[in-house]
Amino acid sequence: MSQSNKYPQLNTPIQYQYYPNYLQILESVLMQQLRHNNRVTCMRVDLRLPKAWHYQDHKVISRFIDAMKSRLNSWGNKRCRSGSIHHPIGFSYLWVRERNEAHHWHYHFVLFFNKDAFAHMGALDLNRYNMYSRIVGAWASALDMHDIEAKVLVHIPQRPVYYLKQNSSDFQIQVNRFWQRFTYLAKSNTKVIGDGHRNIGFSCKVFNGSSS
Repeated sequence: MSQSNKYPQLNTPIQYQYYPNYLQILESVLMQQLRHNNRVTCMRVDLRLPKAWHYQDHKVISRFIDAMKSRLNSWGNKRCRSGSIHHPIGFSYLWVRERNEAHHWHYHFVLFFNKDAFAHMGALDLNRYNMYSRIVGAWASALDMHDIEAKVLVHIPQRPVYYLKQNSSDFQIQVNRFWQRFTYLAKSNTKVIGDGHRNIGFSCKVFNGSSS
């Protein structure tokens, strides 16, 4: 896949109208991942704000990302102390802000990881030491809530995990499946423009730990 022919190879679904610049950002973050990781795990998750909240706290996503990085660092440090093979974390992300018909604010996220480090979401159980409990814990931290309170605000959709393996014979098929699934984030009809808040955010570089 050369940079010059990405768009002819990506078949954007036609059931929605999209913001073209959002599609470009999604492709850019995807290409960033593929430059860093030969095998990529892509996870979809929705983060909701409590219904009583009016959207005013524009730093809530920054706190969530910082909390995620802290938890990923803890995982990496624990692996190092135990003598386990430590693969680069390879974490990056893209989010969009939306409001549904009931006027409830929420965020759609795609979280990217090096598949050699993280391959699964894990059981939806806060007592497990897995990616799901890290996501819930990070969102709870961002909202200043207990994990059990934040659990109902974290939605894991059907088929939340996709894999991209660059050495696979069906790599192009995998990429197009990803594109068919994740371009949903770029749809225009649920975005609120002009209220002074950002509707999209993304990582500028791949995070591999505290030294990144």
